[in-house]
Amino acid sequence: MSFSSPYFTLPRFRYIRPKSVSEALSLLEKHGEDARVMAGGVGVINMLKERLMDPKIIIDLKGIPELHHISNGNGELKIGATTTLNELLRNDVVKNSYPALWEAISLLSDHNLRNRSTLVGDICEGMPWVDSPPPLIAYGAKLEIVGPKGRRITPVEGFIKGMAQVALASNEIVTAVTVPAPPSDSRGRYYKFSKGSEFGLVNLAMVASGYESGYPKEVRLVYGGISDTPIVADGVTEIFRNLPSSRRDSPSEIINSALKWVTGSVQPMDDNLASAEYRKNLVEVMTAQALREALGRR
Repeated sequence: MSFSSPYFTLPRFRYIRPKSVSEALSLLEKHGEDARVMAGGVGVINMLKERLMDPKIIIDLKGIPELHHISNGNGELKIGATTTLNELLRNDVVKNSYPALWEAISLLSDHNLRNRSTLVGDICEGMPWVDSPPPLIAYGAKLEIVGPKGRRITPVEGFIKGMAQVALASNEIVTAVTVPAPPSDSRGRYYKFSKGSEFGLVNLAMVASGYESGYPKEVRLVYGGISDTPIVADGVTEIFRNLPSSRRDSPSEIINSALKWVTGSVQPMDDNLASAEYRKNLVEVMTAQALREALGRR
């Protein structure tokens, strides 16, 4: 979003607060492109103020009880679409079992906005700098989506298609995020570099697991803020998966090998927040820090 909007008021629209998912879907079907859904509304209100959208109907999901929940069981964490970020920060399962996600949420916006903001809303904005997609992708999270054709499940990875573009039809609603339970030896961290604003120039989620003799067999690095879509460092994952059981490589050699892949494959963007060269330096520094933590070296 820009910081130069001349508007301080909202455009005119009709506000509807349905009581069920089926009612919300009926409203979307009836009004089509004239309607927009909001869960927390923080992103939607900003876009309305800046005239980046001009819907005739706003459908507020906050009044739907079935969308407001956090449940942990059957090998996964399930988060309803209207669950607020502050509710997630207060949840011990999120804090203890999904530390990369918890850290990302703690750095997302501020306390007052987190009382309204939701995880689903953050994802559906589809903005490069939003904090939640990298850790969710690193943990293998999926989205539960309902529409006229029924229910479907899709990974968070690949859901964001570009700037403010997501793989969601205008008559569909994201109802929940599900995150599989990580292995018991899992380590997770989230790193964010920003310059005096909530927008990260580089965001990085790291999740590592499968430790043998102090070395992880599975390492997932996911970058945000450096491209229109989150970037998964698949090459780094393969490096750790292919480590010999003898572990003859030293930690510094493993990190250097991973950095070589990252610097050759991850190409940050230029924008009005930072140059590609500046971001590239940040990516290298933050990647080295993340891998040192994955290997137990601070």
